[in-house]
Amino acid sequence: MNNLEILENSLQYQFTEDDKEAIFLIWYQAGKPGVHRLRKILLDSENFPQSRVPSWATLDRWIRNAFQKRAEILDNKVREELENKAILEKVEMLSRHTKIAREMQAKALEIIRDSDLSGPQAVRLLIESIRIESESVGVPQAIQKMLNKTTEELIDDLNRLLSKGTLDISPIDEEE
Repeated sequence: MNNLEILENSLQYQFTEDDKEAIFLIWYQAGKPGVHRLRKILLDSENFPQSRVPSWATLDRWIRNAFQKRAEILDNKVREELENKAILEKVEMLSRHTKIAREMQAKALEIIRDSDLSGPQAVRLLIESIRIESESVGVPQAIQKMLNKTTEELIDDLNRLLSKGTLDISPIDEEE
């Protein structure tokens, strides 16, 4: 062991676990900077006494041997939390879309039934509400196939169904 290693080892013991914890938090919150930048941050910090700033070698050892492993665990937890939050937000959004789409369908059907089928806006509202609901909650394959059609094709399909004299919005057979 050379003199530098002996000096570093003796200096290492002057730091408490609280010191090390405080430095870890500063390092992590600063975006996990390299040793030189971390040391500068610590020296410039009003919240950390300059007399307690470890040497470059000590900081390097802490970063390599402890900080990086701990930061990886925290980063994984942060990523997991963000993913969970994104999933919950999407579930809430899809639930809202489903509710709105069903309200739109009811309104469109009311307009269509009350207006002797002369409401092009109601037909578009119905088609759009079906699309929104299907994207929000999932639909059988037959309806998914319909979603791949152009707006004109969907209007033609709806007009064909309406011309039969019944308004049945149950899934259409693949032959139809």
